[in-house]
Amino acid sequence: MQHAKEDPDSDYSRTAQKELLIKEDAMAIVTTAQNTAMLIRDLQELWLFGSLDTLADPADEALDTAKALELASLIEKLARQPPKTAEGEAVES
Repeated sequence: MQHAKEDPDSDYSRTAQKELLIKEDAMAIVTTAQNTAMLIRDLQELWLFGSLDTLADPADEALDTAKALELASLIEKLARQPPKTAEGEAVES
C-alpha cells in the first residue's frame, strides 16, 4: 500500500501548500465545467431561436456558414486557453 504511507518530509506548510493546490485545481475544473455549460446553453439558444435554425431558407446558407465558422474559431480559441483558477490566474501544470 504505497499510497497509504506517510510522507516523512511532510510538515504543516507543505501540507497547506498541497491543500491549496488541490483547491485551485478543483476550482479550475468547476470553472471549466461552468464555461462549458454556458457554451452548451448558448448553442442550444442559437439552434432553437436563432441563427442555427436548421429549417431556414437555403438562401441564408452563406450567412449561416460565416456565423458557424466564427463560432468554431471562438470555440477553438477557448479550447486552446490554459485552465484558470477562480482568481483568473493560469493553472500551472
